[in-house]
Amino acid sequence: MSKIVRVLLVLALVGAVLGYFRNWYTVSRLDEEQHININVKIDRQRIREDLQRAQDRVNRVAGRAPPDNDAPPAVEQNGYLPYGGR
Repeated sequence: MSKIVRVLLVLALVGAVLGYFRNWYTVSRLDEEQHININVKIDRQRIREDLQRAQDRVNRVAGRAPPDNDAPPAVEQNGYLPYGGR
């Protein structure tokens, strides 16, 4: 059980560090006389863009790049689409 907790803690830490350097969130601090306000702003649009970019890169590396909108789908001479499709 403690191994699972350690793995989850490490994954959370890696995610936090990655998010900080990718500007997914910012942390600011405002000192007042009796209080300290800590604000966390999350940039959801930046996260979506980075996830889409990563997904596109994985698809390109795996050879599953989406076809261009103008180009018809590639068809082999036997009438089948590549990768066993029809």
